[in-house]
Formats: sequence, structure tokens, C-alpha cells
Amino acid sequence: SASYEGSEFVPDHACDSDVETEWLLPDGANGWIECVLPSPSDVSVVRITNGRNRAYGDRAVKDYVVSLVVGDRVIAEAEGSFSAIEARPEPVSVSIRGEGVTKIRLEVRSFHRLGAALSGLDWQ
Repeated sequence: SASYEGSEFVPDHACDSDVETEWLLPDGANGWIECVLPSPSDVSVVRITNGRNRAYGDRAVKDYVVSLVVGDRVIAEAEGSFSAIEARPEPVSVSIRGEGVTKIRLEVRSFHRLGAALSGLDWQ
């Protein structure tokens, strides 16, 4: 689920393990996305691949907070930033630990240029 679900750049694109697909927020808007884990899991690392809006290269996440959630309770949080829109975004590993995690949430606090884009949210 997400704060915004467009018709072409849907939230599932950030959770599908395919960095060629993207979730985009509307111009000028912050928001959030949650990936639901298939079963409660122990998590030690979240990998975030920033977006770029592949057709135009005009948007990306800048500042974010990633949270591990059990049920409806946040059990761990980590903040981070991406410094620029990259032509080929590489995943960034965020060390964050939690047991029995049911969802991973990423809150976009700011963005580059027109808005936010996210290509991947994965965990181990």
C-alpha cells in the first residue's frame, strides 16, 4: 500500500524485485509506501534502490525514513538520504534489525527536482 497509487507507476513496482519498474509520487508531493512481507520475518538489512523516472530523469527520493513494522507497531527506524538523481541507481543497504517483521515502510521526506521515484525496496 502507499500514500499514492497511480495508474502506471503503482506501489507494487517498488516491491517487485525489478529495478526497471518504479513507483512515482505526484509532482511536489512527499508520501510513503509499505511492502508487506509474505510471512513474519527477521530483518537485518533493507536495500533501497532510488528511482529516476526512467523516461525523463526528473525525480528521485532525497531524504527518507525506513521503518520495520510488526502488526501496526513500528519496532525500528533508520533515516537516510540520496544525494542526487542517478542515471543508474544502485541499491543502498540500510542496517536495521527487527524480529517478526510484517511490513517495511519507507516515508519520503523530500525529493529531487519534480518529485519522488522509487525502484526497489528489498530486505534480508
